Amino acid sequence: MSIPNLPVLASSTAKVLLYCAPNVVLDFLVKKVTGMPHDAAKVTTSFLRSKNGIWQALHLARDEMNTITEDRWDSEIWGIEHSEESQSNRVPPKLIFYFGENDHWVASHTRDALIAARASPIPTPDSSTTSFSIKASNKPIMMIDKEGIDHGFCISEYSVSLQILVMSS
Repeated sequence: MSIPNLPVLASSTAKVLLYCAPNVVLDFLVKKVTGMPHDAAKVTTSFLRSKNGIWQALHLARDEMNTITEDRWDSEIWGIEHSEESQSNRVPPKLIFYFGENDHWVASHTRDALIAARASPIPTPDSSTTSFSIKASNKPIMMIDKEGIDHGFCISEYSVSLQILVMSS
């Protein structure tokens, strides 16, 4: 189902509603409704008040729903080993996927299927704070968080812990 001009209609409606609310009230509401820390709520408020932010976000969402379907990455991106002839001195990309245990953005069955199909065969640690080596295989390291880090880790204190984890590997 497609609603014609949804991004324009939704962003225009949101702008009318947002126009009536002072920044202090909007900051408070965003913080309470989303549970975001103060600084993240202020950024979200600024985004909501930006000229085209809501419209662009809705276009991005539509594009993601239309584009992100089947796996389009080739074997080189996924780090699957090639024959000796096709290998060069290029270092394959090092991919690390860090999934939330109960992430509402990625269904558990989708995550598990991706891990089964594409992850490195080396065992991943039981604890998300254990270090690991990405040199054992060219395939991506895929980890499921066991520490309770949520999808929005980048706007919380968890980002420091995750940066330390990635830098230690």
